[in-house]
Amino acid sequence: EIPIDPKKSVMENAQVYFERYRKLLRKMRILEERIEKVEDELEELENIEKYVNLTRDLEELRELEIKVLGKTKRDEVRKTDEMPGVLRFEKNGFTILVGKNAKQNEFLSFKVANLDDLWFHARNTAGSHVILRKAGKEPPRDVVEFAARIAATFSKASNSSKVEVDFTEVRNLRKPKNSRKGFVIYKNHKTLLVEPLEHLELSSRKGN
Repeated sequence: EIPIDPKKSVMENAQVYFERYRKLLRKMRILEERIEKVEDELEELENIEKYVNLTRDLEELRELEIKVLGKTKRDEVRKTDEMPGVLRFEKNGFTILVGKNAKQNEFLSFKVANLDDLWFHARNTAGSHVILRKAGKEPPRDVVEFAARIAATFSKASNSSKVEVDFTEVRNLRKPKNSRKGFVIYKNHKTLLVEPLEHLELSSRKGN
Protein backbone atom coordinates (compact mmCIF):
# COMPACT_ATOMS: atom_id res chain seq x y z
CA GLU A 1 0.00 0.00 0.00
CA ILE A 2 1.36 3.42 -1.00
CA PRO A 3 1.13 5.99 1.81
CA ILE A 4 -0.51 9.26 0.86
CA ASP A 5 -0.72 12.63 2.53
CA PRO A 6 -4.37 13.18 3.55
CA LYS A 7 -3.79 16.93 3.46
CA LYS A 8 -3.10 16.76 -0.27
CA SER A 9 -5.41 15.97 -3.15
CA VAL A 10 -5.05 12.81 -5.24
CA MET A 11 -3.35 14.81 -7.99
CA GLU A 12 -0.97 16.46 -5.52
CA ASN A 13 -0.01 13.09 -4.04
CA ALA A 14 0.50 11.70 -7.52
CA GLN A 15 2.74 14.65 -8.36
CA VAL A 16 4.88 14.01 -5.26
CA TYR A 17 5.44 10.39 -6.24
CA PHE A 18 6.10 11.33 -9.84
CA GLU A 19 8.84 13.75 -8.75
CA ARG A 20 10.35 11.04 -6.54
CA TYR A 21 10.32 8.69 -9.53
CA ARG A 22 12.07 11.27 -11.73
CA LYS A 23 14.77 11.83 -9.11
CA LEU A 24 15.30 8.09 -8.74
CA LEU A 25 15.50 7.69 -12.51
CA ARG A 26 18.15 10.43 -12.72
CA LYS A 27 20.18 8.73 -9.97
CA MET A 28 19.94 5.40 -11.79
CA ARG A 29 21.20 6.96 -15.02
CA ILE A 30 24.11 8.60 -13.21
CA LEU A 31 24.93 5.28 -11.54
CA GLU A 32 24.80 3.43 -14.88
CA GLU A 33 27.17 6.00 -16.41
CA ARG A 34 29.58 5.60 -13.49
CA ILE A 35 29.46 1.81 -13.75
CA GLU A 36 30.14 2.01 -17.49
CA LYS A 37 33.08 4.34 -16.88
CA VAL A 38 34.58 2.06 -14.22
CA GLU A 39 34.15 -1.01 -16.46
CA ASP A 40 35.84 0.90 -19.29
CA GLU A 41 38.76 1.85 -17.04
CA LEU A 42 39.12 -1.72 -15.76
CA GLU A 43 39.17 -3.06 -19.31
CA GLU A 44 41.84 -0.54 -20.26
CA LEU A 45 43.99 -1.47 -17.26
CA GLU A 46 43.67 -5.18 -18.09
CA ASN A 47 44.82 -4.53 -21.65
CA ILE A 48 47.71 -2.35 -20.49
CA GLU A 49 48.79 -5.20 -18.23
CA LYS A 50 48.67 -7.62 -21.18
CA TYR A 51 50.76 -5.26 -23.28
CA VAL A 52 53.34 -4.80 -20.52
CA ASN A 53 53.56 -8.57 -20.04
CA LEU A 54 54.08 -9.08 -23.76
CA THR A 55 56.81 -6.53 -24.41
CA ARG A 56 60.35 -6.23 -23.12
CA ASP A 57 61.06 -3.07 -25.09
CA LEU A 58 61.76 -0.37 -22.50
CA GLU A 59 61.44 2.43 -25.04
CA GLU A 60 57.97 1.26 -26.07
CA LEU A 61 56.91 1.02 -22.44
CA ARG A 62 58.04 4.61 -21.95
CA GLU A 63 56.07 5.62 -25.03
CA LEU A 64 53.01 3.82 -23.65
CA GLU A 65 53.43 5.67 -20.35
CA ILE A 66 53.50 8.99 -22.18
CA LYS A 67 50.32 8.15 -24.08
CA VAL A 68 48.48 6.85 -21.02
CA LEU A 69 49.40 9.89 -18.96
CA GLY A 70 48.53 12.22 -21.83
CA LYS A 71 51.94 13.89 -21.98
CA THR A 72 52.35 13.75 -25.76
CA LYS A 73 52.54 17.19 -27.37
CA ARG A 74 49.60 17.96 -29.63
CA ASP A 75 51.76 18.73 -32.68
CA GLU A 76 53.48 15.35 -32.32
CA VAL A 77 50.24 13.36 -32.28
CA ARG A 78 49.47 11.26 -35.34
CA LYS A 79 45.91 10.60 -36.47
CA THR A 80 46.01 7.14 -34.89
CA ASP A 81 47.09 8.60 -31.57
CA GLU A 82 44.52 11.36 -31.19
CA MET A 83 43.12 9.27 -28.37
CA PRO A 84 45.92 8.63 -25.84
CA GLY A 85 46.80 5.01 -25.18
CA VAL A 86 45.82 3.36 -28.47
CA LEU A 87 48.24 0.46 -28.91
CA ARG A 88 50.27 0.18 -32.10
CA PHE A 89 52.06 -2.86 -33.55
CA GLU A 90 54.17 -3.24 -36.69
CA LYS A 91 54.47 -6.42 -38.76
CA ASN A 92 56.32 -6.64 -42.08
CA GLY A 93 55.58 -3.02 -42.93
CA PHE A 94 51.92 -3.13 -41.86
CA THR A 95 50.47 -1.20 -38.92
CA ILE A 96 48.06 -2.84 -36.48
CA LEU A 97 46.06 -0.71 -34.03
CA VAL A 98 44.38 -1.95 -30.86
CA GLY A 99 41.75 -0.23 -28.72
CA LYS A 100 42.06 -0.78 -24.98
CA ASN A 101 38.46 0.03 -24.04
CA ALA A 102 35.03 0.55 -25.60
CA LYS A 103 35.62 4.24 -26.29
CA GLN A 104 38.89 3.56 -28.10
CA ASN A 105 37.34 0.63 -29.97
CA GLU A 106 34.62 2.83 -31.40
CA PHE A 107 37.11 5.59 -32.18
CA LEU A 108 39.38 3.23 -34.12
CA SER A 109 36.63 1.43 -36.01
CA PHE A 110 34.61 4.47 -37.08
CA LYS A 111 36.98 7.46 -36.95
CA VAL A 112 40.46 6.16 -37.77
CA ALA A 113 40.09 3.06 -39.94
CA ASN A 114 39.65 3.29 -43.69
CA LEU A 115 36.83 1.34 -45.31
CA ASP A 116 39.20 -1.21 -46.84
CA ASP A 117 41.22 -1.77 -43.65
CA LEU A 118 40.69 -5.11 -41.91
CA TRP A 119 38.85 -5.28 -38.59
CA PHE A 120 39.41 -8.17 -36.15
CA HIS A 121 37.55 -9.28 -33.02
CA ALA A 122 37.53 -12.44 -30.94
CA ARG A 123 34.34 -14.34 -31.70
CA ASN A 124 31.48 -14.48 -29.18
CA THR A 125 33.44 -12.82 -26.39
CA ALA A 126 34.39 -9.35 -25.19
CA GLY A 127 37.62 -7.94 -26.54
CA SER A 128 39.48 -5.17 -28.30
CA HIS A 129 38.79 -3.96 -31.81
CA VAL A 130 41.92 -4.57 -33.86
CA ILE A 131 42.55 -2.67 -37.10
CA LEU A 132 45.03 -3.83 -39.73
CA ARG A 133 45.89 -0.85 -41.92
CA LYS A 134 46.20 -1.87 -45.58
CA ALA A 135 47.66 1.41 -46.86
CA GLY A 136 46.97 0.37 -50.45
CA LYS A 137 48.53 -3.08 -50.08
CA GLU A 138 47.06 -6.53 -49.51
CA PRO A 139 48.50 -7.97 -46.29
CA PRO A 140 50.01 -11.45 -46.60
CA ARG A 141 48.65 -14.42 -44.68
CA ASP A 142 51.20 -14.20 -41.86
CA VAL A 143 50.30 -10.55 -41.17
CA VAL A 144 46.58 -11.35 -41.12
CA GLU A 145 47.21 -14.24 -38.72
CA PHE A 146 49.36 -12.01 -36.51
CA ALA A 147 46.57 -9.42 -36.31
CA ALA A 148 44.12 -12.21 -35.43
CA ARG A 149 46.43 -13.41 -32.67
CA ILE A 150 46.57 -9.88 -31.28
CA ALA A 151 42.75 -9.82 -31.23
CA ALA A 152 42.78 -13.16 -29.41
CA THR A 153 45.34 -11.87 -26.91
CA PHE A 154 43.39 -8.70 -26.13
CA SER A 155 40.13 -10.53 -25.42
CA LYS A 156 38.43 -12.28 -22.52
CA ALA A 157 39.41 -15.58 -24.16
CA SER A 158 43.15 -14.83 -23.97
CA ASN A 159 43.79 -17.70 -21.53
CA SER A 160 42.42 -20.26 -23.99
CA SER A 161 44.81 -22.35 -26.06
CA LYS A 162 42.88 -21.53 -29.25
CA VAL A 163 40.55 -18.62 -30.00
CA GLU A 164 38.21 -18.04 -32.93
CA VAL A 165 38.70 -14.57 -34.39
CA ASP A 166 36.40 -12.99 -36.97
CA PHE A 167 37.73 -10.46 -39.45
CA THR A 168 36.24 -8.38 -42.22
CA GLU A 169 36.75 -5.08 -44.01
CA VAL A 170 35.73 -2.02 -42.02
CA ARG A 171 33.11 -1.21 -44.67
CA ASN A 172 31.15 -4.21 -43.36
CA LEU A 173 30.77 -2.79 -39.84
CA ARG A 174 27.61 -1.14 -38.60
CA LYS A 175 26.72 0.39 -35.27
CA PRO A 176 23.05 -0.12 -34.32
CA LYS A 177 21.23 2.98 -33.19
CA ASN A 178 21.31 3.56 -29.42
CA SER A 179 23.65 0.61 -28.89
CA ARG A 180 26.30 0.73 -26.18
CA LYS A 181 29.69 2.24 -26.90
CA GLY A 182 31.99 -0.06 -28.84
CA PHE A 183 29.20 -2.40 -29.96
CA VAL A 184 29.08 -3.24 -33.67
CA ILE A 185 27.52 -5.79 -35.97
CA TYR A 186 29.29 -7.04 -39.07
CA LYS A 187 28.88 -9.15 -42.20
CA ASN A 188 30.94 -10.88 -44.90
CA HIS A 189 33.48 -12.02 -42.34
CA LYS A 190 35.97 -14.87 -42.23
CA THR A 191 37.11 -16.73 -39.13
CA LEU A 192 40.56 -17.86 -38.05
CA LEU A 193 41.37 -20.24 -35.21
CA VAL A 194 44.56 -18.90 -33.63
CA GLU A 195 46.70 -19.06 -30.51
CA PRO A 196 47.00 -15.94 -28.34
CA LEU A 197 50.49 -14.43 -28.35
CA GLU A 198 53.07 -15.58 -25.82
CA HIS A 199 55.53 -13.33 -23.99
CA LEU A 200 58.59 -13.98 -26.14
CA GLU A 201 56.81 -13.82 -29.46
CA LEU A 202 56.25 -10.10 -29.45
CA SER A 203 59.68 -9.57 -30.98
CA SER A 204 57.76 -10.17 -34.21
CA ARG A 205 55.91 -6.94 -33.44
CA LYS A 206 58.92 -5.17 -34.91
CA GLY A 207 58.27 -6.77 -38.26
CA ASN A 208 60.54 -9.79 -38.07
